[in-house]
Amino acid sequence: MVISEIEQETQDIDWFFTNGKHVCVAASAGGKLPRSVSASAADTALLASFFNALPRIGESVTSSGLNVTLADDKQYLDAFRGFAEKGIFSFDKTVPGTFSDTRYHLVMVPTVKLKTTDLPDNILVILNRTVLPGTIKSNFKLD
Repeated sequence: MVISEIEQETQDIDWFFTNGKHVCVAASAGGKLPRSVSASAADTALLASFFNALPRIGESVTSSGLNVTLADDKQYLDAFRGFAEKGIFSFDKTVPGTFSDTRYHLVMVPTVKLKTTDLPDNILVILNRTVLPGTIKSNFKLD
């Protein structure tokens, strides 16, 4: 079953991707998801369940490129800290609630990075459907 555009627009969905080496998560905040993510609600839920269940492996650091107002908001940062402490780079939608705006910014950086080579094959197969190649930057825009 696909994730419909109405579901995408009305929900904050955690979606996962990789640069081929590291694991990243992005909070959609009512935004359009990549087709590789929206194609399967079951696979998106499986990844969320798997990554949520991982143990903490390190600390997290606030992204140096984060807006000063957000960097001072403990409650906001705490929403992203959990994934970063599991080794996952954590992104948020830059303009929440604007469906067609697909810009994201890095919120939390893990001190110990989870690598794709650490993942079981069934998870890696799904994760590899959504690859944003290159180094992990402080922001990106989906095409």
